[in-house]
Amino acid sequence: MNQINNKIIFKNKNIIDPILELYRGKIYCQIIKMFIYIITENLGTEIFSIKKSYPRTLTNLLSSWMFTLYSFESNNNNPFFPDNFNNIEPLKITLLDFCKYDENNKNYENIIDNIINEFIKFINIQINHIYLYRKLRTNHGYQYENHPSHHLR
Repeated sequence: MNQINNKIIFKNKNIIDPILELYRGKIYCQIIKMFIYIITENLGTEIFSIKKSYPRTLTNLLSSWMFTLYSFESNNNNPFFPDNFNNIEPLKITLLDFCKYDENNKNYENIIDNIINEFIKFINIQINHIYLYRKLRTNHGYQYENHPSHHLR
């Protein structure tokens, strides 16, 4: 089945819901914005602006960490996001490395722990929004559960 009418598309036995995928992209944009906000509120922008603009540096940092998570975690519950964000060491080490450019001798380890904890809480809330949105779409007639790959979305 291959329908392109703003409904679910079945391609190679995978369910593709264009509206859900757009919503997932919107959530990812919110996650990026919050990541940049939390970090710059706590650590400023200068240390992330040495080679590139701070938004680009921080976006690359987030992407790099997420790719690391994909390597070690499954993403069975959501094809876009890892199932959990427990492996924080790579992110923490990278942020601590950037802090060496700041001449203020702050307690960066505690600051970074707080940043990561706040950010992971935010990510979990946002991913829950995706599950709720998917459930809402299911309640309005989209039959994810009757398809063999329903567990992937």
